[in-house]
Amino acid sequence: MNTRVSAIIINHNQEILLIHRIKNGNQYYVLPGGGIESNETETSAVIREIKEETNLDIQPDKKILELQNDSFDRIEMFFTIKSFIGNPALGKPELDRQSNYNTYKLEWIKINELQKYNLFPKEILQIIINLKKNDFLPQP
Repeated sequence: MNTRVSAIIINHNQEILLIHRIKNGNQYYVLPGGGIESNETETSAVIREIKEETNLDIQPDKKILELQNDSFDRIEMFFTIKSFIGNPALGKPELDRQSNYNTYKLEWIKINELQKYNLFPKEILQIIINLKKNDFLPQP
């Protein structure tokens, strides 16, 4: 079983950074992240993955959720962040995977509109909404 790490990146406009996927005609959204490589910690993996996928440098805060995703035979871990710097830009390998049937696009989505979007995994939606309500946003 492999492990995937993701970061919840919220800006001060009350928006969250998501990856909009269109794959074989299906549209959905996911948090940026990816797999842990050998000899890598959870923290170093989430820093590396976010840099690769979004061009952002993050400072992770804490792991807020760990769940088993039987559909993909993996453990998924979700982290809040203390801060981020940089301008979001899609990176590799997502850029290399772009095709007419498989697209990736970074999008800032208003948290108060998040329920309108097809976010995966579903378990993270209410947690993100509660983070906003409890003011666990990165500090300026």
